[in-house]
Amino acid sequence: MNGRRQNFRVCGGIAVALFAIAAGLQAGVNDGLVAHYAFENAANLGADSSGNNRNLQGGVQGGGSSTDGIKSRGLALDGFSHLETEQGAAFATGSSFSWSVWFLFDESDEETGALLSKSPEGWLPGSKAIFKNEDSRIAFDLGFVGDVVYEGNLQDGRWHNAIVVGNIPEVWIPENEPLASFKFYVDGNFVESIETALENVAEPNGSIFRIGSGSPGVEEEENSDRFPNPHRFVGNLDEVRIYDRPLAFPAEIVEVIADAFGGQLPSPEIHRHPQSTQAVQGRSLALSANVSGFALEYQWMKDGQPVPDATSPVLFIEEVTAETAGEYKLRVSNPLTSIDSNGATVTVLEDWTPSVGLAGYWNFETDGDLGKDASGNGADLEDFGALSAEGSKGKGIETDAAAYLRDTEENLPLDTLGDFTWTAMIRSENQGNIMSKSDETWAEGNKSLFVRNGQLGFDTGWIGDAGGAPQLVDDAWHHVALVNQAIDGETRQTLYVDGNSVASSQLPFADQPDSGLFSIGYGSGNFPDLGDLGDQDTPNYVGLIDEVRVYTQSLFQDDIIQLMQDAGGQIVAPEILQGPENTSVVAGRTARFRVVVAGTAPTYQWQKDGVDIPGANAAQFSIPDVSDADTGQYTVQVSGIAEVLITSNPAILAVLPAPDFAGGELAHVGLFLESYWNFDDAPPNGVIEDLSPNDPRHDGILANGAIITTGNQGFGETGEALDTSAQENAHMAAMRPEEYDFNESFTWSAWVKIDEPAGEGEEGGAGIFGRAPAETAHNNGSKVFYLNIDTLGFDTGWVDGVNSSGPPLEPGTWHHVALVHNRDENEESSVSIYLDGEPTTNDEGEPIEGFELNVAEFREDEEFNGGLVNSGFRIGDGAIDFFAAPFPGLIDEAAIWSVALTAEDIALLANGASPLPEVV
Repeated sequence: MNGRRQNFRVCGGIAVALFAIAAGLQAGVNDGLVAHYAFENAANLGADSSGNNRNLQGGVQGGGSSTDGIKSRGLALDGFSHLETEQGAAFATGSSFSWSVWFLFDESDEETGALLSKSPEGWLPGSKAIFKNEDSRIAFDLGFVGDVVYEGNLQDGRWHNAIVVGNIPEVWIPENEPLASFKFYVDGNFVESIETALENVAEPNGSIFRIGSGSPGVEEEENSDRFPNPHRFVGNLDEVRIYDRPLAFPAEIVEVIADAFGGQLPSPEIHRHPQSTQAVQGRSLALSANVSGFALEYQWMKDGQPVPDATSPVLFIEEVTAETAGEYKLRVSNPLTSIDSNGATVTVLEDWTPSVGLAGYWNFETDGDLGKDASGNGADLEDFGALSAEGSKGKGIETDAAAYLRDTEENLPLDTLGDFTWTAMIRSENQGNIMSKSDETWAEGNKSLFVRNGQLGFDTGWIGDAGGAPQLVDDAWHHVALVNQAIDGETRQTLYVDGNSVASSQLPFADQPDSGLFSIGYGSGNFPDLGDLGDQDTPNYVGLIDEVRVYTQSLFQDDIIQLMQDAGGQIVAPEILQGPENTSVVAGRTARFRVVVAGTAPTYQWQKDGVDIPGANAAQFSIPDVSDADTGQYTVQVSGIAEVLITSNPAILAVLPAPDFAGGELAHVGLFLESYWNFDDAPPNGVIEDLSPNDPRHDGILANGAIITTGNQGFGETGEALDTSAQENAHMAAMRPEEYDFNESFTWSAWVKIDEPAGEGEEGGAGIFGRAPAETAHNNGSKVFYLNIDTLGFDTGWVDGVNSSGPPLEPGTWHHVALVHNRDENEESSVSIYLDGEPTTNDEGEPIEGFELNVAEFREDEEFNGGLVNSGFRIGDGAIDFFAAPFPGLIDEAAIWSVALTAEDIALLANGASPLPEVV
């Protein structure tokens, strides 16, 4: 199933909807009504109120119980009971239909369950269900075709409505190729639709209509799974309506929803109004409100006039000008009424100062009132035992397991759906939350800036996280900052340590609830998990904190550095720790240079023979498709805030002629052979020669107990092989791994023989090839091709991944394995996983060949979680903390190409062809 982002759309037809509702529930909306379950008869909850006598029976464990409903009485389900009928023809979904259901999620239940479904005992193609998924989201699924997911949080103690409208053409005309569509609506708002060929919508034989249950599954039938799992719903349902035609949007759908309220839609509610703010010319601005209601439309108003195209709960202004100043209101409408938010005044300034957008400032200088807000905004925090201590600038506070500050009175107007910045000075003794906006129990939409594994991190309540180096638990003061910027529906985060950007992310929490209370030194009782904090027995922050500032704007790096200096931090002049190195590259390939620099906010300018190279302004510099004209000396000039300019040592680039290939079955891709190791020679120093004819070569080093076999144990019982089965993280590491570029197309290929399946566990298995930082953990941009117990899989560093369901690798047998990444001219990625020359299959039985996957979303020459991804490449291991179990066998004939090999090329390798071309 494929989750999708929430997608509200503004639609016309309000006048039609107004007329329909004003007249009450019209006869027209009852046209095609197959059944109506109002659950008013406690003695017969399955009674059909439509008059069509399509009553339902309780399941084996009952049909639920009577409870309060949205309209009068409703149906309570406990995860064991449900209602069903085998009168399948009356509830047909192979032709046009509509389902409507009101639901109230159990706030304490996190299990899945179907609200309505039409399917056999086992989930099969053509089955259909409105269900609660594993993320407690409401969704519609069309069996094995896809699903539509509403990403908003509905586990909020309120009644909500879901409607699916199936529009299925009755006649198939081949030349027209008509498609069936399934449109999904939540609370009267269009979410998204599924479009598919008619052949995918026919009902499976033996389909049963159920309320409160999906398919229980039939173990003895092949491909007859339970769906969802668990399949029974826990919560309350009401006003289930089944139609044999598509309901019209918006008029009829709004009419059905209004009926639950006696024909009148309730007015929208604004729970949080947009806040007045100061904006700076040339910067971005975000205003937002928190709203609930049914069939809502949005329109932002500036000085009483509509803002063009501003029709969502969040107003994004990418570049503020003098004309941006004014009063802004959000007008929220449904087909019956509209309300305006309070006005938010935007004042535009020419330049930023530390007071612009400042919502709260705690310098801890007030004796006896450590939670006093020094900004003058009255955002005082309640003191829960924090101690006054020596700070980075004057006084600070010391927090621990039972000592922190919290905004229990909600004095701080903090909107974490739009732009905001958090900054502080910290001196960590251990891990934990520096500051957060969160509930007592960590929940979706909570936010926390914290120290974990000694590094700075930011988490958004089960939605995602980001983090990066350097180490902070070092008995020194550090300035830390989180900047969140919301632009065009995207939410971007940047983490800073001592004025330097250490991590960035794009976490989609702008659609999530803005929940919880702001705290300093505290987050939630269960976050971070104590298992993440080593020996620490509390998720609270343990250490010193000073100079905490909260802004309602996204600040720039120069702003962060200014605040760092004001808080007692120091600017550090740039220093080159590792300069670029001489390199030789075959003509037509890519040359790469890198510099490692310390200091505050360093900037870079690469030069060739003393002349600036336009656009070469990062710590890494690449020259694709090198030629003789690129031969020369390369240096990099490094400068910083401290106005110090230093130049690296020169690195010489030598361009070598491309080799001539005389033969070999893979000679046509010989120029792209990056590395090839056959492991036949293991010199005393443990260095394994890269036999590729192309420079630069990547000799390998045995690490952590990896060995080379003896006695012709390699593939074909000739030569030797790599044995990494001795201990965790045993591997061969490629030298100069930064010379590889796995952002683009590549192929990894090897022969493997396992002695037994890899050990089971949360990440049961072992890496075959691993691209990850040499010294730090698996992170965004990493890539691992692995053995998952006895099948193959591929992961792209917390971004995406795919596991094959088969075929399995047989112990004691040599198998050829290959991973192909193809990045096309549109920069879209797909992967193929092959076993013995044939594509493997995924859980849906589809071949993993040309499978769309996010592989290069994070560039591997950027720093994440404390390390550059291109600083490591392993064979026989994944990453330090990911599929690092001992590979249970031998690896031979390992090869890397900087091109996506074809299926025919992979078949040649699987039939024993050598990756190594013959060279003249």
